[in-house]
Amino acid sequence: MESAKNNNVSFVIAVYGIKYSGMLLTLLYSIKVSNPEANTYVIFQDIDEDTIKILKTKFKRCHFIKTKFDFSKNKIERISSKTLMWFTAIKLIPKENLCFLDVDTLVLKDISGVFKKDFDVGFTYKNEHYPLNTGVLFIKRNRKTIKFFNEWKNQTFNIIKNKELFDIANSKEWPYGGSDQMSFYKLIDYKKDLKTYELKMNKIKLCAFECSEYNVTKSKKINEKQKIIHYKGGWQRVLLENKTFTKYRSLKDSKEMYFKYLTTYLTAIEYISNKKMFRLAIPAWADTKKRKINMILYGLDKLLENVVFIGNTFRRILMKRTSKL
Repeated sequence: MESAKNNNVSFVIAVYGIKYSGMLLTLLYSIKVSNPEANTYVIFQDIDEDTIKILKTKFKRCHFIKTKFDFSKNKIERISSKTLMWFTAIKLIPKENLCFLDVDTLVLKDISGVFKKDFDVGFTYKNEHYPLNTGVLFIKRNRKTIKFFNEWKNQTFNIIKNKELFDIANSKEWPYGGSDQMSFYKLIDYKKDLKTYELKMNKIKLCAFECSEYNVTKSKKINEKQKIIHYKGGWQRVLLENKTFTKYRSLKDSKEMYFKYLTTYLTAIEYISNKKMFRLAIPAWADTKKRKINMILYGLDKLLENVVFIGNTFRRILMKRTSKL
């Protein structure tokens, strides 16, 4: 990771639940190495005090803000509810330049240069079916951006509470990929290939940055251009649930990014000297020292997953038919 001495940027991370503590540790360590002078603010909920205490001890430039929101038990709704935590953050943090990150990201390089451009809110886009991803945002904190976050939060929850809109937001037929991304898309009136926006709401200026540099969501080889990698979607089944890759996020395409994450995590574990409280799944088929995959063990694991999947599918079908008798 590239190291840069700057204190012109503060990172903001929203994290809900102890299961993400390993990801939080990995992200914090990546920020410490790549942007050592930057402050970081963690907006957290449902993580025990012992875990937070360890992180406070080791990451001196990191500040923790606990929230007590009544989040939905529905995972899809809960993901979009991060707008509540981010609105809390932007009201409380007395810094001008903020980089908001999902907890499943890695920061590889100094990102302060992005704030040299003229904007209030910076977001990332890609030329795909779901063009926006709100897992990385760049914010110049002022009255306009605080108002923007409040409106974004309100529109997100309007979608969550409306079944028809919620179904559209999470449908593969529409270009949103979630309630918070649908509300963002609508709020800025997103247009393909348009890089700058100015909203009537207090003349807020927005600037679009390419995901390929600031929010890499595709499984691909790492290059010098990439500053932030986002291990979203199917990555969590691998990193948290000890499962194999899928056809949509293949082992071949994901290998380099996978070992980048694991080696960062293992280095972070050594840094805090605690192997018990911040666990990620590292299967027997992943050789982290040689950065190689044992294909025999991987194949056996994949076979076992398929057998379990078929068995569970058969049981669900059988239960449905039995309930109709």
